[in-house]
Amino acid sequence: MHRFAALFVCALAITLALPGTVAAKDKGKDQVGATVIYPTKHDVSAPLASIPPESESADPNKEKKEKRVRGFPQVIGTGADTAVQSSVAAAAPATLTSFEGLGQGFSGPGGTFLVNSAPADTNGAVGPNHFVQIVNTSFAVFSKTGTVVYGPAANKTLWAGFGGECQADNDGDATVVYDQLADRWVVQQFAVFRGNGTTIPYFECLAVSTSGDPTGTYNRYAYQSSTFPDYPKLGVWPDAYYLSTNDFQGNTFVGASAWAFDRAKMLAGDPTATAQVAHLSNVYGGLLPSSLDGKTPPPAGSPDYFLALGTTTSLFFWTFHVDFANAANSTFTGPTSIPVAGYTELCNGGTCVPQSGTTQQLDSVADRLMYRLAYRNFGDHEALLVTHSVAPGTGGGIRWYEIRSPAGTPSVFQQSTYAPDTRFRWMPSASMDGAGNIGVGYSLSSSAMHPAIAYTGRLVTDPLNTLQAETLLIQGNGSQTASLARWGDYSSMFVDPTDDCTFWYTTEYLNANGTFNWHTRVGTFKFANCPATTPPPTVSGVSPASGPTAGGTAIAITGTNFAAGATVTVGGTPATGVSVVSATQINATTPAHAAGVADVIVTVNGLSSAANPADQFTYVVPPAPTVTGVSPTSGPTAGGTAITITGTNFDATATVTVGGAAATGVSVVSATQITATTPPHAAGVADVIVTVGGQSSTASPADVFTYIAPPPATVTGVSPTSGPTGGGTAITITGTDFDATATVSVGGTAATGVSVVSATQITATTPAHAPGAADVVVTVGGQSSATSPADVFTYIAPPPPTVTGVSPTSGPTTGGTAITISGTNFDATATVTVGGAAATGVSVISNTQINATTPTHAAGTFDVIVTVAGQPSATSPSDQFTYITPPPTVSAVSPSSGPTAGGTAITIAGTGFEAGATVTVGGTAATGVNVVSATQINATAPAHVAGAADVVVTVNGQSSATNPGDQFTYVAPPSPVSVSPASGSTFGGTSVTITGTDFRTGATVTFGGTALTSVTVVNANTINGTTASHAAGAVDVVVRNGDGQSGTCTGCYSYVASPPVISNVQSSVSANRRNATITWTTNIPADGQVEYGTTTGYGSFSPLNGSLVTSHSITLSGLSRGLTYHYRVYSRNSLGELTVSGDFTFTTR
Repeated sequence: MHRFAALFVCALAITLALPGTVAAKDKGKDQVGATVIYPTKHDVSAPLASIPPESESADPNKEKKEKRVRGFPQVIGTGADTAVQSSVAAAAPATLTSFEGLGQGFSGPGGTFLVNSAPADTNGAVGPNHFVQIVNTSFAVFSKTGTVVYGPAANKTLWAGFGGECQADNDGDATVVYDQLADRWVVQQFAVFRGNGTTIPYFECLAVSTSGDPTGTYNRYAYQSSTFPDYPKLGVWPDAYYLSTNDFQGNTFVGASAWAFDRAKMLAGDPTATAQVAHLSNVYGGLLPSSLDGKTPPPAGSPDYFLALGTTTSLFFWTFHVDFANAANSTFTGPTSIPVAGYTELCNGGTCVPQSGTTQQLDSVADRLMYRLAYRNFGDHEALLVTHSVAPGTGGGIRWYEIRSPAGTPSVFQQSTYAPDTRFRWMPSASMDGAGNIGVGYSLSSSAMHPAIAYTGRLVTDPLNTLQAETLLIQGNGSQTASLARWGDYSSMFVDPTDDCTFWYTTEYLNANGTFNWHTRVGTFKFANCPATTPPPTVSGVSPASGPTAGGTAIAITGTNFAAGATVTVGGTPATGVSVVSATQINATTPAHAAGVADVIVTVNGLSSAANPADQFTYVVPPAPTVTGVSPTSGPTAGGTAITITGTNFDATATVTVGGAAATGVSVVSATQITATTPPHAAGVADVIVTVGGQSSTASPADVFTYIAPPPATVTGVSPTSGPTGGGTAITITGTDFDATATVSVGGTAATGVSVVSATQITATTPAHAPGAADVVVTVGGQSSATSPADVFTYIAPPPPTVTGVSPTSGPTTGGTAITISGTNFDATATVTVGGAAATGVSVISNTQINATTPTHAAGTFDVIVTVAGQPSATSPSDQFTYITPPPTVSAVSPSSGPTAGGTAITIAGTGFEAGATVTVGGTAATGVNVVSATQINATAPAHVAGAADVVVTVNGQSSATNPGDQFTYVAPPSPVSVSPASGSTFGGTSVTITGTDFRTGATVTFGGTALTSVTVVNANTINGTTASHAAGAVDVVVRNGDGQSGTCTGCYSYVASPPVISNVQSSVSANRRNATITWTTNIPADGQVEYGTTTGYGSFSPLNGSLVTSHSITLSGLSRGLTYHYRVYSRNSLGELTVSGDFTFTTR
């Protein structure tokens, strides 16, 4: 839980419990959808090593108040804890390395660390070369020997230059993990100090390193949350980075949330990396996401697993399946209830852990599971490991669970409460190494000892449900005192990714009695049996035992010690499609290989099976195919003949060529028959060759297919024998030897619409052609028919068209008039011009009617000409069309309003604008008129009385008609007339109401030139606001609207002096009777001075104390003994306004 500033602690964090009745019963499984959150910001940081570490603030010490995740303690209803382990065997391994982490007096390149908050919130992660530790609001990067590489630094250093709350806030609860699948570091923190969820939202901030160097650059993201995401816990999974939070709205717990961040996009630095959030009701809290340990990922498609305390005899289990491509497919499912041995929360979830030398007890934070939920995939099983703190009867104990089959029905494989004596063990964290050994670290204390750091563990071969005797990492030399109960919040245990054996644990301890003086320690240990001496896999059988050299044989491999991630080679070449079915079976597909015997080798975690006769697979060269027959044996050179090939040794991979060209439509019917279609080929004999597995059949007389050239086509007749030069005549061609590939030309130009009706008939449409005789030629298979008198088609020139009428006979110069043209000899090729310009939309209705649209043209009367086949109609009075210039139109004015003083630059939209156009607004000429185009004019509005005015454009004496679209509204300036109240303090802060007319939204107000604050324009007649400080006297009130117009109410408001009020004036004389101390109070901060003397004429002044305070004390020295002194006090506020007290006396007896 995070560090708060003092005010925030009081307002938000006072012992807030997450309410609910989750412990009463399993609420049943349900599915919750996910909300998609886009990052509000993303960038790539500068290298961390180049960023100066920001130091922890020197704020007063603060204790973070605990937020409980249950509204009541978890207590076993009847009976004792049945899982207690009260005796131990051999001790856990000795410590390998141990060094100081962040804490009181810690120093590094970033300076000396200052402890100013509690608890420590210690966590850390280990990579190939570094250990990164975080304590609440600060972090440091260490080498693996304990040398400080970077830091100490405030967590917000990682967001330097990012901007916003992530950079400004340093609120704590940060966690770090190492993603060993990608060799990246991931750090999260929340930013909530200034947040309220609405005007200043809360944020979850994530940084993902761009390399394996934690001092390098980071992809940084900020995600907004409407609720305060407390107690975030981070986990690594192949498809996402997962996070759990306990959410608060103000002081109210509103439920837990599970977050999934798009890992792939974050690793790539994609600014669109989204988060998906599943919100649970306030029945649930304190969830943990599973986090991958080891390099073996979970099975493909596995969801992330979430776990929380359930009832006193169960854990609650959820699965989070996330689909970043389609959030509708994302589901958060659960809870499933996992039965466990009954337990009671340590300290009923609160404070009871004793320490030596003090009655101050420590918090247990036992109302939730402890970080982390560690996951491992061993191939033959998956395991989850988690811990929490319980009351075993006397003292405190560590409850731990190994849960298996999370992908199926999750259940407890082993569990126990570790309590070998009556001391208190709490705040645990656990992990599992690559051999299956378990390490557990925790805090240890009692009334006879200071808090210490200890660890224990178990070998995979130890009896189930047991841990070994504990080893002390470090014994603390002090206890936490002075009403400070907060301790730990959590700790962390990770396994080194380099050897997958070494455990790294970190948490807090004290080196001396006190408060806010905690230290932390980092320690490592490992079990002697790690790395595990796992036997290599063996191969005892391969089925089938032989297959073709081309590969592709599906084989089943039997043996032992197979595991997820296994690879397979056949004769040294990787197999494909490897699927580990179980620890004794793998399915795979053979690669291509030369003929002969090849060993099938299985490799698991770097260990390979030994070659033996049982693992052999024999590659067999198939016999070459033969072709014994082809039917039919001949076909046209154009190809397309369906042939059946008979022979031997055909298989599904067979290909066919005919004369060296690939056949199409190859279908292997059986090992002795193939069907195919011949490709095009020159006339002559061609071998049909079948190829299988790289071997081709040998050419022989039996495989011959003969290509036969067809005879050339002949044309014996064309009907009709003539038609217009414009083409378009449908003709029927008779002759011989036509086929589907036939093409037709008329006079050397391709005909259209060619349809081969039969071998003796073709229909087609003539193309356009010059007048005269033209041969109709048919081409088949590259051979064209010979020309003859029988194939002649004669093109006849048609008579020229005539225009006998145009309707309507006039229209605007802008064109667009739909006209109907009457006349003769029109056809489909006709074109139309009006005054020499081409008409558009020409549609030939018949040989006597054409419809068209006039083009733009200058004003005047012009001929409408129709041209057919290159022959235009003759001009005549009956073909004339008259263009008429239209008046301009105004369709819009922008802006549509402006001040009565004029000067507004307006843009006028409309039609028919020309150079020389003039503009009036409300009858008054506009200035600066600029005709931009035929549809736009720019101008400046003249002065005018308030109200609507038409904008009128005049072109060549024709003016636009007025309409609602041409109106411009003149707006009057504001006119303030009074202020209520009419006076107020010179210090400002007076709420005032200004009345008047024509106030607009966005208006600003000044009193005597000083801006009014919190201005609200209530309506056109009322403005509310708050005065700022100002010298005393009457001032002008000026209201200025957004359009720049302003109005003044002269002397409408008076600032009234507010000098301080002096009270409680007292004096005291020192024992030597030569000094006197004068004290008094003022109602507001003010300076202080004393005037004194032996008469009411006074005569002497003390030095001026210029500090603006409310409690004043001035000592007068060098006084004479035995005299009565008169004095009065002076105080001035920050504006110099003075108050002088009445006369007072004291006597120096």
